[in-house]
Amino acid sequence: MKAVFQFIKQHRNQIDSVTLLGDFLDCGDVSRHTKGKPRLRTRGGYKKDIDGFKRDILDPLDALLKRSCKKTAIEGNHEDWLQDTLDEQPELEGLLEIPELLGLKQRNWRWVTCGKHITIGHVTLLHGDQIGSGTHVAKKLVEQVGGTAVMGHVH
Repeated sequence: MKAVFQFIKQHRNQIDSVTLLGDFLDCGDVSRHTKGKPRLRTRGGYKKDIDGFKRDILDPLDALLKRSCKKTAIEGNHEDWLQDTLDEQPELEGLLEIPELLGLKQRNWRWVTCGKHITIGHVTLLHGDQIGSGTHVAKKLVEQVGGTAVMGHVH
């Protein structure tokens, strides 16, 4: 991240948009994958993820990027794991949503839900969990999108 921040400092006036391609939060502490496995969950882990991401990533980005920069956060499958928790416990809806906890609206960040994409010029940007992973993932991406694309997910 230091290299990214340094790049932004050096090229600030040339950067018109920034897009986060998802899985910027782990969300393992609220994942169905760790349900019933207390050793894989940390007390207060979800809050630590949210607070750490704001402090270490969003705050520096907001400070470095010019005001006119278009900022987009595409939800990845890790962030979407929270939705499983809210589906099981609907009484928590409105308290745990990532865009609100990160203050994205106030920070002027656009939120794109998991499975959706954006297009900048002729380039499609998406998280990519719907493309999958494994062998020939780049080929699958181009075939499914039908053109130039950038995705996250495979980490």
